[in-house]
Amino acid sequence: WPLVTTTDDKITVLTVGVLRFSVSYSFGNMNYGELFAGYTIASIPLFLIFLIATKQFMRGITAGALKG
Repeated sequence: WPLVTTTDDKITVLTVGVLRFSVSYSFGNMNYGELFAGYTIASIPLFLIFLIATKQFMRGITAGALKG
């Protein structure tokens, strides 16, 4: 879906950008190591946000589950 909706390289989604980077420098031979390294580096900020906001996530999930 992001590949269809965005055509400008300046506003592309990170996952599409990593895939385009990998394909443009692979010359027909996909290098999965670079691709997975890019996805791992891209996931670090999301993981950090989750670690910081875990308490709020758990509070929000359990707020509707408790009677009281």
